[in-house]
Amino acid sequence: MSVIADFDLAVDYLVVGSGGGGLLSAIVASDAGLDVLVVEKGEYYGGTTALSGGVVWIPNNHLKEKAGLDDSDEKALRYLKSVMGDEADLNKLNIYIKYARIAAQYMDNNTEARWRAHPKFMDYFPENDGGTPGGRSIEPVPINGKRLGRERERLPASSAVIMKRFRMTASEGNVIAAMNLKSYWCLAKIIARYYLDIPSRLRGLSDARLTNGSALIGGLRLSLEKNNVPLWCDSPAVELIVDGDKVAGCVVEHEAKKIRIRATKGVLLATGGFAQNQALRSQYQVASASSEWTLSSVHSQGDAITMTKAVDAALEHMDTSWWTPVLKHRDGSNEFFLASRGMPHSIMVDQRGKRFLNEAGSYDEVGKGIHRANTETASAIPCYFIFDGTFRRNSPMGMQIPPSKIMPDSLLPADIFASGWLKKADSLAELAEQISVDVDTLAETVKRFNSFVPSGKDLDFRRGDSLHDHFFSNTKVGENREAPNPSLGGLVKPPFYAVEVFPGDLDTKGGLKTDEYARVLNTKGEIVEGLYAAGNCAGSMMGNFYPAGGSTIGPSLTFGYIAAKLVAGKLDELSL
Repeated sequence: MSVIADFDLAVDYLVVGSGGGGLLSAIVASDAGLDVLVVEKGEYYGGTTALSGGVVWIPNNHLKEKAGLDDSDEKALRYLKSVMGDEADLNKLNIYIKYARIAAQYMDNNTEARWRAHPKFMDYFPENDGGTPGGRSIEPVPINGKRLGRERERLPASSAVIMKRFRMTASEGNVIAAMNLKSYWCLAKIIARYYLDIPSRLRGLSDARLTNGSALIGGLRLSLEKNNVPLWCDSPAVELIVDGDKVAGCVVEHEAKKIRIRATKGVLLATGGFAQNQALRSQYQVASASSEWTLSSVHSQGDAITMTKAVDAALEHMDTSWWTPVLKHRDGSNEFFLASRGMPHSIMVDQRGKRFLNEAGSYDEVGKGIHRANTETASAIPCYFIFDGTFRRNSPMGMQIPPSKIMPDSLLPADIFASGWLKKADSLAELAEQISVDVDTLAETVKRFNSFVPSGKDLDFRRGDSLHDHFFSNTKVGENREAPNPSLGGLVKPPFYAVEVFPGDLDTKGGLKTDEYARVLNTKGEIVEGLYAAGNCAGSMMGNFYPAGGSTIGPSLTFGYIAAKLVAGKLDELSL
């Protein structure tokens, strides 16, 4: 870094935001010989990526043989077109399919963030043309957080934490969900590893084994340090510096001063979405979308949208988010409500007591489904996840409540029932009264659902018809030992339980319109010279669709990689 006239310092490449796309872009640019600086608004680095499952969707990836995956670029494009239809942006999709595996393999070969195959993590619509039963979604290899030193304390925990203590990978989550002997052994190893780490326990630190988004960001942070690339936390970018039609740099608040930073080759905005900005959500999204239920970083405030007004940046997909159902905990925190919905002996109902969707569907489809069901005549916010005693005994209820055969109701925190967060009743009629739904309607709903179990066919919402619905299911529970559909099981055995579910999101997915090389476009469709965007601050190439696990972070990493190659004058290398 150096000082020049009218600027406080100069770098070749300025990266704003420290999520996955931002950090990888900084590393790639540094590897290419550029002088790079990363600035982060928050006290912690990693953004929403660090809070996530860390899985990335990389079609035709370099690990496909290990996953037993038969894949090709053409097959992946067929799949995306089958999901997105006429809304598919073929330029972006083709660029992504071609270069996502290059970015992923670059990380394996050149950074401390490594990947491993996940053969059972299928596309979210695996029966579609070009869909696969697993292998395209790959996950970060866990790392030892102690390698980060004090920087470990500035890395937030991902959402995949059991009982607020124990970290697990996506693969381990799938194993644990089955609740068989293999599950118990897997869980025992996770718990033992945690408690045997005496130094971390004495210091009151979280699990030193970093998994999921924490492993991804932790590995990239180590590589950033190895390359001597500075990362400024508590340093929000507040204004773009524009020289004619070109972005020349950025004003950053750092150590109580406004610093004018020149970026001679470009500025990458990787600041996250606007999920925490209710004003923007109210302006662009459905009325029921709320910042109260988001799982995004608290700093997802839409800063990129505000800053780029100076260059008349175009916006796209502002009405969309990466939707998901969430549980709202007693302390105000939100939980990604994932695995339990596919377990047998459970349903979701609206405030009339009626089912309204396939509970085991992808979280994006369920999140959107709650919003659609929330009408003037049928409120669905909150809706209710209802399960019986068989479910309670054998299946986890979210991340904080293990099966009762591991932790019976008597050992749960006393206020979990006293607060009304988890409702419990000896009969469905009593439960209906507790959640204020019509007793007869709920009884009829449960009766009809139970009638589907023997045949394994949900005639209303096709729950369990897709292989996806079986990823989190339990073939060893109750009547499901012989049932043809592991996602279906009757609500028969008391007591009965209910918990409120809200339509949250992982973050918004609308933002700056970019071309296929991550270059920001203005409202005239022209390239804004010197300005790039990646991650949730850029309009997603997926539009209003969520084809597979990792459809968020995969493009963020890939377009961050492409932007760095472009500013370094290495665009020709992208054809390798």
